[in-house]
Amino acid sequence: MIEARKGFDLSVALNAISSARTINGDGSISLPSITAMDKWESYLASALIARGKSDAFIRSVVGRAIKAKQDLSIGEFLKDCRRVAHELEKDRTKNYKVLFPMWGNSNLLSGRRKQCEVWLNFGFSTNSTFIKKAVKERVNQVDGRDFSADLPGYSFPILPLAIGTVKAIDPEDAYMQADDAISLELGVLSVLCGRGQSIIPTTPNTPIATTLVAPQITVHEMDGALSTDTFWYDKWSLRSKSKELDAERTKVVLEYAHKIRSSLPNLPWRQEAGEALRRHYRAFRHTDPEAAFLDAWRLLELIAGPNYTKNDLLVERAASFFRDRKEMRELGRHLMHRRNSISHGKPIRADDSESLVFQVRSLIQPMLMNFLTNPFEFSQLTEFWSFADLDESTEKRERQKYLLECAARFRKEC
Repeated sequence: MIEARKGFDLSVALNAISSARTINGDGSISLPSITAMDKWESYLASALIARGKSDAFIRSVVGRAIKAKQDLSIGEFLKDCRRVAHELEKDRTKNYKVLFPMWGNSNLLSGRRKQCEVWLNFGFSTNSTFIKKAVKERVNQVDGRDFSADLPGYSFPILPLAIGTVKAIDPEDAYMQADDAISLELGVLSVLCGRGQSIIPTTPNTPIATTLVAPQITVHEMDGALSTDTFWYDKWSLRSKSKELDAERTKVVLEYAHKIRSSLPNLPWRQEAGEALRRHYRAFRHTDPEAAFLDAWRLLELIAGPNYTKNDLLVERAASFFRDRKEMRELGRHLMHRRNSISHGKPIRADDSESLVFQVRSLIQPMLMNFLTNPFEFSQLTEFWSFADLDESTEKRERQKYLLECAARFRKEC
């Protein structure tokens, strides 16, 4: 179901689009310029909610729905969006396979599981007809091409592959759905392990996450042929050094990973938990410390309160999960100050940048683990946040408990 996002007035965009273009009798569209509707199409893609659908899918829906009628109203536009979405799913959806080169700690990835309507496979046969053809297609894709501008020095090494199988309307939609799924999966691992911090970093500007998707993510037909010559990648540091965990540490990480995965389907806030894992991986895969710091703060904003929660309350709630709450509150205020400084154009000092990323990761960690596993079995997020808001003073909590008992007796509830 496609709905309008709360707080957006779609009529502004729809009126502007109706005035800016003319739908001719033959169905063609006349525009004052090629880009006349770009900003409003982008706006409408942000203003709509379609649970479980990628941005690429929503953009396709918007692009078709705004061409349905000359004069657009909110009700008719939303009805057209739902009709177009149904038609796309019925007529254009097909299966794709998305290949992800996996870098680091390959012993933590095995088996086959479903995430976000995508089947992820980490344990397939390398002798299958599909894999042989897909690998050949990937090699041909990079042969003879110059990637020095985008990926200077990168040699496209042969790495273990993960496969995401997904139903999508086009290769971009397939990539975006599969990227969400594998980011969630790798978020589980980035929560549980990351590279250590050195006093003098020997590998600056490298991700904290130690299991990453390397460059050249490709989308394939079911027979292995490339669906598009486009491939996707994140910024990559040539300084990154892959390091496998030892057997004992691997066992511990896998046990905790299983615990998190098992908790997710039963969480009252499972969609938010999935998004938290994606944000964790995407924050700590960054090679730029400033980008990692800001994305980590956005993760805190997700788990510590609803939209527009004040930063000092976010910090207070995160600190509540530490035994030394006062100390972490002060450290959190220091990070809040740095976050505000960056937002207003003051960059992080080079000799301080990596330290701040590790600090914000430490601040978030205990609250995030409770957010992902819900050990006290809260029934909704507001209960989780209320728990974090409880006073640290035992005396004050006992007094609050006494008042609640008094209220229950007064109302003859006990």
